[in-house]
Amino acid sequence: MTSKTKVLLICPRFFGYEERICSKLLELEYDVDLIIDTPSDKGVIKGLIRLFRPLFRGYITRSLSEKIKEVENQNYSKIIIVKGEYVTEEILRYIKCRFSGAELIYYNWDSIKNSPYSLSLIEQVSRAYTFDSFDSECHKKLQLLPLFYVDEYRQEVIVDDLKYDVCFVGTARKGRFSCIEKISSLQEELSLCFYVYVQSRIKHYINILMIEKYSKFDKRYINFSPITAVKIKEIFDSSKAVLDIQHPSQSGLTMRTFECLASGKKLITTNENIKYYDFYNEENIFILRNGNIGELQSFIRKPYVELNKDLVKKYSLESWSKTIMGCDNEW
Repeated sequence: MTSKTKVLLICPRFFGYEERICSKLLELEYDVDLIIDTPSDKGVIKGLIRLFRPLFRGYITRSLSEKIKEVENQNYSKIIIVKGEYVTEEILRYIKCRFSGAELIYYNWDSIKNSPYSLSLIEQVSRAYTFDSFDSECHKKLQLLPLFYVDEYRQEVIVDDLKYDVCFVGTARKGRFSCIEKISSLQEELSLCFYVYVQSRIKHYINILMIEKYSKFDKRYINFSPITAVKIKEIFDSSKAVLDIQHPSQSGLTMRTFECLASGKKLITTNENIKYYDFYNEENIFILRNGNIGELQSFIRKPYVELNKDLVKKYSLESWSKTIMGCDNEW
């Protein structure tokens, strides 16, 4: 009996996607161990580390090295580092020394602009991937590998009779309010469902004082309780189109983009780069620009154009996992 390839995944918590990646690798017959690299799940501590990273370097290194020591007797063939925000140079040296026979693979689901620490990781691994097309063009070693959709978003039959025309679920962020306001101006013509999560009431009042758009924002959409994955899926399933607002420091496509692709939902996005992807179809994807909000109602009313199943599958978690493991050459 052939033994399974042993894999170590070092990854932050990210809405449960770290568990989904593990499950998919197990499904593909790999033997997987998962290490969550985050020193603490407390938002305050994570915020302090990001603000004062040099001061916390020792704490970060000790925390992650203790977790790695628990598996140091394993003989891994591949070690996958996702994002790597807490993988310091000391940790990377330790990994390379202890697991010298393992192939090191790096994936970043953020931009280099937002994660400058990733540059040192990129140079020291065997293969490096990014979701950000701009970064892949600027750095020779970085290969473009977009994000993915998980299996439950795959929908074979497209349903037209739905509760909402447009939905949005996301955290309160400065650049998002003007986009949501544009869409909400059509609330007489379209059925809308917006869930804007604010982490604390203190943050809410700071936003009112500091962000003009926020102070004028429709408070019906503000929520102080985090939404569950089940509820997000429920809203998603009940909507014809999904609003997705690009982070100003990223060019990569979000997970929400591929969830729309898999489930036959229309997408409203601010990301112009989507035009350069092979699944782009203006009947299904509306690029929100200054001055074109009047065209949105017509876009919503038109039927969704179904895409080739093989094209959609290219953006599945299974395809992503196979590429990361080096056994699929779609990208």
